Amino acid sequence: MVRIGVLVLLLVACSAQTSNAPNSSASSHQAADLRVRLTLLFGENELIIAKESEAAADHSDEYAGYLGLLTTNADDLRGTVGLAFGNTAADDFFALWTARNVNAVEYAIDVVTHNPDKSNQALTSLGDSNAKLAGFFDSRLRLTTGTLVERFNAEIAPMKEFVADTVGQNYALMYREIDIAYLDRAGIGDVLAPLIAKQFPDKFPGDLSNESANERSLMNVRLQERAYLLTMATDARIKGHDVEAQAVASMLTANANAMARFKDTWAKEVTSADAYASDASASAGLTQDFVSQLSTAAAVPWNVIAHQADAMARVIDDQRAKSYKALAGDDRASATAMQPVADAIAASVKS
Repeated sequence: MVRIGVLVLLLVACSAQTSNAPNSSASSHQAADLRVRLTLLFGENELIIAKESEAAADHSDEYAGYLGLLTTNADDLRGTVGLAFGNTAADDFFALWTARNVNAVEYAIDVVTHNPDKSNQALTSLGDSNAKLAGFFDSRLRLTTGTLVERFNAEIAPMKEFVADTVGQNYALMYREIDIAYLDRAGIGDVLAPLIAKQFPDKFPGDLSNESANERSLMNVRLQERAYLLTMATDARIKGHDVEAQAVASMLTANANAMARFKDTWAKEVTSADAYASDASASAGLTQDFVSQLSTAAAVPWNVIAHQADAMARVIDDQRAKSYKALAGDDRASATAMQPVADAIAASVKS
């Protein structure tokens, strides 16, 4: 029954989900905005697949919400592609991307149900879908056919690993592979944005090679990943999956180390979120103490950080109450609220 519903849910879910796309801050540097938007949307797709795959392995009611979120993400990617290539091309992209999502979801289901013949078939279809997506961009960016195919197919190896580790409950390996797959997928935005900006300089002016553009992209990618990892950690804590919670905590430490600043403050975020997941009365550590600490350390307005912390607390509330209809959308809202935080931190570092 799960398999039968995959295509239907992916095609219609955007009408049921509230779109809360990563939004670029107001800026005259449209090329940098495009880069951030593409990296976040491509990367987010891999994190949603990871959450959907774990829900399938756990036979959790969270599954349908995250499956629907794939279509919301795809619809936002369609809008971004349309800014460059027009609506007709964007619709073509959406069809190709949806087919790719179906194959990725099918693969996870077939691994969960221990059907190697079908999982191998789904994996082959996923490679074919990625090749078609690469061809879509090759042709519109006037690249030699096949230029981008390896870049699009690079996700397959780590995705295979994290799905297998999800089913096998090898959580330490699972989260490392999720990180690899996420960074690879987000990196497609770093590849495509300069090519698109070069072809359409009137639409996307700005310099993508300078340090501020790189810092902004890096901070956005790491904080989006962090938001989704944090809610995976709290979900594990609430469900009593202590080994998994420890594995996510290790990956969150690696995430903080990759940002190379405010490590003590990010550690405070993890302990505060974990405390609130464990005790519904312990919200102040996350929504007040952590907010004040990061605001001071990063020279970022308190309300910007507070908005994201409140959104994360809402996700934890959903997890605790098993409010699965709201959970996926609120999870995305929490991740989306990280972008103003990331932009503010990147700007403060520059200044």
